[in-house]
Amino acid sequence: MPAVIIDVRSPHLYTVEFDDGSKRILHANHLRKFYIRAQCVTYDTSLMMSAADRKSCIIRNKQDSDFGEIVTFEGRSENQTKQKLPSQLINRETLAHLSVKQQNELLELLDKYADCFSDLPGLTNRAEHRIQLMPGFKPKRLREYKMPERLRPEVERQLDQMLANGIV
Repeated sequence: MPAVIIDVRSPHLYTVEFDDGSKRILHANHLRKFYIRAQCVTYDTSLMMSAADRKSCIIRNKQDSDFGEIVTFEGRSENQTKQKLPSQLINRETLAHLSVKQQNELLELLDKYADCFSDLPGLTNRAEHRIQLMPGFKPKRLREYKMPERLRPEVERQLDQMLANGIV
């Protein structure tokens, strides 16, 4: 509960006045800095793209934690602004097994890291996977098998897409 320190009695004792007007003497161990947390922030994205916003800046120390996590806004191109956020693409019925709070937390997380989610497959170079084979291992020789003709167009489409995306 927020309160105001009105008197320092000693290096470790403080007189504190609460919102209801009552006063108490408290030891420093019972005090902590009060942070006001925003529950919801709304904004108009068209205002963020004005010339004034693109030219404004902020300077802060990397060790400064008074403001919590500060996420920088990277200007979006015309194509990116038309894309829907991941939370808008999810059918809420698929999240019915979660509580409302958990659903909101998940959707906020998905929107916060929207650039990590895409319908297009991608390729990462952040991790490398190796399978260690036992000494003397020889792979089994298998005969090739024919692909059914009805699957050929889909397989070729997927291969072309992977080639275009640089996956293969």
